[in-house]
Amino acid sequence: MARPQHLFKLYEAGNLPVESGYILTVNFDIGQTIYTTMEIISYANVKEIVSDGYTLTFRSDGYKQYLLVEPPNYLNRSTEPVFRENGKTIPYRFKELEIFTDYRNNRIMVGKQPIVSISSFSVDAPEGDSFSLFFFKDEEVETILKNMITDIINKDLGIPRTEARQAANSAADNILNAIQF
Repeated sequence: MARPQHLFKLYEAGNLPVESGYILTVNFDIGQTIYTTMEIISYANVKEIVSDGYTLTFRSDGYKQYLLVEPPNYLNRSTEPVFRENGKTIPYRFKELEIFTDYRNNRIMVGKQPIVSISSFSVDAPEGDSFSLFFFKDEEVETILKNMITDIINKDLGIPRTEARQAANSAADNILNAIQF
């Protein structure tokens, strides 16, 4: 079983696979809320990986699946996620999202379909508590990815496990079924 590894450390060591893999980027709100965006990227057959010290750019097609966790007191709750302020946006409208709401009225929004990134995509270096992990493609990647997302939503953000698991399963299934390597 291949455990997830920090993306940028893996790149710096020269061990980032170009054949295929999955990247999970989690961006926690810099303030004191649970507002969090997550991006899961699936890629294959990278032609080149370029770094400028802050961003890794992959010369490859990729599929991007997004999640957003939003507290009930978020002021722009009625604003479409695609039109929110920088750092709090995901490229979906409400009608393109599956929304899970817990008993405290926290919402987890998951894109119904992954976004296709043609020719290249980039991953920014994480800041603060945020992080980017790489998952090797193997027979256990589905279980590992679902458990990782569930634990982040449940343990780090305090969302009940039922809703966390539902959202994690939806997001992971979308990205894992988007492309067969």
